[in-house]
Amino acid sequence: MNMINHLQRRWATLIVAVFVGAAGLITRDAVAQAPFSYYRAQTLIDAASFGDVTWVDLDGDGDEDLVLVSSTGPGSRTPTSTVFEQVGTVVTTTEEGSARPVADYRRLSSLDTAPDLWLADLDWADYDRDGDLDAIVSGTGETGGAFTPVVHLFENDGSGGFSARSVATIAPVLGVARWGDLDNDGDADLVVMGRNVAGEPSTMLYRNDDGAFSPVESDLPDLAFGDAAWSDIDRDGDLDIALCGAANDGSLSTQVFLNDEPGTFREVTFGGVGLVFCSLDWGDYDEDGFPDLLASGGTASHLVLEGITHVYRNAAGTALEEAPFNVEGIVGGSALWMDVDNDGALDILTNGGSDLVFGRAAARIYRNEGSGFRHVSNISGTFPGRLDAGDFDGDGDLDLVMIGPDRDGVAITNVFMNGELVVNASPDPPSGLSSSVSGGRVALRWSAALDDRTTSDALTYNVRAGTAPGLGDVISVPLGRTGRPARASRGNAGSSAAWSIRDLPNGTYFWSVQAVDNSHNTSIFAQEESFVITASSGTKPVSDESVPGTPDALRLTNPYPNPMNEHTRIHYELPRSGAVRIEVYDLIGRRLVTLVDRTHTSGSHMTNWDGRDASGQHLARGVYVIRLSASADNRSALIVLRR
Repeated sequence: MNMINHLQRRWATLIVAVFVGAAGLITRDAVAQAPFSYYRAQTLIDAASFGDVTWVDLDGDGDEDLVLVSSTGPGSRTPTSTVFEQVGTVVTTTEEGSARPVADYRRLSSLDTAPDLWLADLDWADYDRDGDLDAIVSGTGETGGAFTPVVHLFENDGSGGFSARSVATIAPVLGVARWGDLDNDGDADLVVMGRNVAGEPSTMLYRNDDGAFSPVESDLPDLAFGDAAWSDIDRDGDLDIALCGAANDGSLSTQVFLNDEPGTFREVTFGGVGLVFCSLDWGDYDEDGFPDLLASGGTASHLVLEGITHVYRNAAGTALEEAPFNVEGIVGGSALWMDVDNDGALDILTNGGSDLVFGRAAARIYRNEGSGFRHVSNISGTFPGRLDAGDFDGDGDLDLVMIGPDRDGVAITNVFMNGELVVNASPDPPSGLSSSVSGGRVALRWSAALDDRTTSDALTYNVRAGTAPGLGDVISVPLGRTGRPARASRGNAGSSAAWSIRDLPNGTYFWSVQAVDNSHNTSIFAQEESFVITASSGTKPVSDESVPGTPDALRLTNPYPNPMNEHTRIHYELPRSGAVRIEVYDLIGRRLVTLVDRTHTSGSHMTNWDGRDASGQHLARGVYVIRLSASADNRSALIVLRR
């Protein structure tokens, strides 16, 4: 029997077994150990399993909405694709008398312009560089044995509505599709990996040229039932890739490839254990500036497929070495790097089954203690399961959302709120921005930023570039109205304080960069700089139109975070160029500090405040007024200082 068909049948058998309770699923509801305090929030979100879930700000209002592409309902095998808009957080009192926030969501829309998907995978990028996040979704519309693969691209209209975009040039797979800028031209390209329509493993690269996708020849291995993860692991200014999965002969692999030129990859030889039904994530756990690989999944054993989880340390971009950490293995789930406790170091969160036969489900948190990882907490796990992390309540720490079958085989969606009380201030913005132009290529550089908890070497960076001030039509970083990125993630430029852009046509360009800490809190963007391309052979058009989306009125949005402890960010919009002042007053009208006093161009801007007055003294806790004045107009907002 073809090994790929055998794995497909094993997975399908498991799916049926889960729903009839034959897999013996076990979940653990242990009380979280200090210093963690995750607790389950009440939600009205649909139960879900056998798909994917993500938090993402789809409508640009500054809070994180929820997208499910999965089966839904208790014990259901009916596929669905649904967007839930966050409309606030309500605090209620439990029967025990303790206050608990309730996630307040409403159904916003469905991705209903294409068939609903099952066994789905979901990834986000601003592929058309219009300032909002678009979705690539893979999966199958079949819930029986056919498993006909499909890939859909959904364009975001900026308000949380979606329209399907025809992508006939992308061969469908039942697997994963991952966005990444393969060729450093500023837009999001794709790797698509999985089981194709012929039932064989496939790994394909697609170059994005102004929204048109064309295949790129590569020597990457064809794999299925796996995962792919982009990262600049050698800090040379382009994205490399890790892959795991099963080949057509049944062999399992975990491989890492350096990107020398678009489509030309060089394998990093290391003793990676081959995995299937696997999860990959990059993160710099040892804070040396080079991202390390977290790999989990199934490997061959007497249990057919036994879950393992390994950490591979990145040795300066030239080699990967297995780190001797004791992390329980999982298969059919997710493993993530995330700073759970806001101490600046990356911890590990896993969710999935122990093996493919008994499927003992568990979700575990491992604290990074410098010399190793210590298991400190269990939360209710799912198997097969997916999870995502994001700051959905806007309090500066990472919350969790998890889907999958529970111990009874019933689909669930659980939101776990992080009750960590350690305050995590935003990083300082990078400084010393410089650029060097050669033909149609520019090398961008900056000085490393500082953060109160994440070390400078472990910070990552988001680069934004465009053809007009404040614009991101070359490299886009979608932001909500509060200035937070639309999706909590590592920076698009990784941990290196440098990035390059290729194939730029002649013209003047404007760029900036922001720092991202390990809790995905971001700095404001640095003071924008510019560069000029004069000797390019590039053919992509440079916009000569006015900046799209210019505000039609003066706006001052609610500062974030609010209440604040050490820092808050203030986002404002100007309908026209002119003099701008932002000042902080107390409630009896005394001006305490001036934050901005300068001339600005029209568009969106941001500044921050550290809770100090004009003399540098910390202000007392209380309520203060932030006042924006521009021309003869003004706006005000209240900020609560609670340190």
